[in-house]
Amino acid sequence: AVSPPLPAAVARTLIQSLKPLLPVVDRAAAAAVLDSVVITADHGQGLYDHGWMGHAHQIYEEAVRIPMVIRFPGRIAEGTVVEGPALLIDLAPTVLGYAGVSADDANFAGMDLGPAVDGTETIPADRLVFTQRQRFPESDGPDGKAIRGEEFGVLRRPWKYIQAAEEGSFELYNLETDP
Repeated sequence: AVSPPLPAAVARTLIQSLKPLLPVVDRAAAAAVLDSVVITADHGQGLYDHGWMGHAHQIYEEAVRIPMVIRFPGRIAEGTVVEGPALLIDLAPTVLGYAGVSADDANFAGMDLGPAVDGTETIPADRLVFTQRQRFPESDGPDGKAIRGEEFGVLRRPWKYIQAAEEGSFELYNLETDP
């Protein structure tokens, strides 16, 4: 489940990348070795969309949006898509919720996405999302661009603000018109 929708080319690439895994997952499930699967990543990849190649040096959408695909047979209907920003910090409470383990006393920062997946609740569309690039000493990035200090971002759809004060960079985007 991915939301907001990925650009069509990215979605096609993601689907094509995951297709070879599906027969393996099905065979493992049939052998009672595996029945639930979570596929995600820790970061995206800058492909010169904002003048950067690689990751870790910037926090534009192409570097911070990642797939989160969850398969729980009998619990999540095939093709379910959840609207709203889902975060990696939501993964542990969601998996524990589907496993029937109460995480109420664990004080997770994330939320259990199960009710949103089941359609009984929604993820607030205006949920705040914070991003941060690690502190870099003054240096050149892999593409020769100067990198200094930390970079912070805050997203409340459709707006995203990115600030790298030590670089003198302050950016505001409307992601509906400039993803």
